[in-house]
Amino acid sequence: MSKQYWIVNLRVLATISVVVLHAAAGVDRFGKIPADWWWCNNVLNAFGRFAVPVFVMISGHLLLEKYDGDLFGFLRKRLSKVFIPFLIWTIIYIIYGSYWTNKIPGFKEILVFLLRGGGGSSSHLWFVYMIIGLYAFTPVLSRWLAKADTKEKTWFIILWFAGSSVYPMITRFSGIHVAFDLHNFAGYTGYFVLGNLLGKIDYPENALKQSLAGMLAGFAITIFGMYYLSDYSKRYDSYCYEYFSPNIILFAVSMFIFFKIRLNEAFLPSILSKLDASSYGIYLSHILCLRILSRNFQINYTFLPPVSGILLQSLLVVIICFPVIYIISILPKGKWITG
Repeated sequence: MSKQYWIVNLRVLATISVVVLHAAAGVDRFGKIPADWWWCNNVLNAFGRFAVPVFVMISGHLLLEKYDGDLFGFLRKRLSKVFIPFLIWTIIYIIYGSYWTNKIPGFKEILVFLLRGGGGSSSHLWFVYMIIGLYAFTPVLSRWLAKADTKEKTWFIILWFAGSSVYPMITRFSGIHVAFDLHNFAGYTGYFVLGNLLGKIDYPENALKQSLAGMLAGFAITIFGMYYLSDYSKRYDSYCYEYFSPNIILFAVSMFIFFKIRLNEAFLPSILSKLDASSYGIYLSHILCLRILSRNFQINYTFLPPVSGILLQSLLVVIICFPVIYIISILPKGKWITG
């Protein structure tokens, strides 16, 4: 198989976008900060919303056909690569949190943090809990995908979209609870399978314009939908940021297709390949760096005019985390920390 440069390019952009998203944290202060500050946070936060679905789609594209029938070998290789760094960083965040609260957690509290998440400003680690579940389910999905025909795969995606996006939207805006149970099709499994299916397609030329239009439409709906829903309720309303809202699905899927069609070429390969290899470590560590810059140095969206403050904080996080994670990764056992 030829080198899939579009995967490298897309994953690097998604990694940086997650950093920007978390730096643009002032968006939840709707009505409490100046309007221009809020809009800057909203636009930059909205742009980063494609990243998590795209991470899941990339994983589905790369992993769902790598299962060779060795169940325990597959699980050991995939889960250990994710779980050991996750465990180490969970402990790091618990220690960091105890510094600010002046409370040292006991073994029981650490175990609760590990099982429930959220210890020491580590709420972003929810993603790892989710991806571990998908990896554990991969052998089953791989067997099904190998046997299913196109109609069955399409039917799965339709049911997933209905259960994950349409039903919640109906409940959210009409108050009607749809009783038809599609919970088995809801969740990130849909993005996982979608990445596998969309990654195989050879797209026609007109798909480039369609994917670009989808990206712009999804992005715009997210930005203005956030404002109108928040303004209507007179409080922060995060519906348009949710990863299963139709606008985010459109945004993420279009971004995935656009990169596959248009950006399958090497850009600064020596740098981007290292950034790509460090993406998991950067994801694990970036919140710690954001918190330190904000709490200790007041470098955040209030430091300068909001756009400058957010982008400066994000740039510093990447500049700090990337070389640290890369250097650790090449040390003996360094992959236990960086993934």
